Amino acid sequence: MLVVLDTNVIIYAILFGGKPRQVLEGALFGSIQISISEPLIAELRGVLQRPKFGFETEMVQSIVTEMTSIAKWASPRKHFELISNDGSDNQVIDCAVEAKADYIITGDRHLLQLGNYERIQIVNPDAFIEILKGEEKGFSKHSQ
Repeated sequence: MLVVLDTNVIIYAILFGGKPRQVLEGALFGSIQISISEPLIAELRGVLQRPKFGFETEMVQSIVTEMTSIAKWASPRKHFELISNDGSDNQVIDCAVEAKADYIITGDRHLLQLGNYERIQIVNPDAFIEILKGEEKGFSKHSQ
């Protein structure tokens, strides 16, 4: 299963844990595959460098390095303008379409309002964890 994590999910996972951390741990431990693009990495780096988060430069670089090391790289050739309120939201869609992702996981209401785009489901971390639980149940039934 291939997913694109919106920057807000990564930030929330790092700072607060909860379902976003469960999703990120799924990527770290290999139960899901994530895709990322240069614009998403640049956004992540920029957000992490904001003074309100208090991350040292080395920590920001460490997080960015970790994310790029576990992710499948996508270089979007198409740029979508589906969301006019926040252009950076479109970068998530660009990456997901190029990577042929199954899901976009986000906390952003503009993206969530779309529900899906092409064959990509757009869900929040809570819904995605439930989807994973359902797949695990289905897998364990088939493996018995």
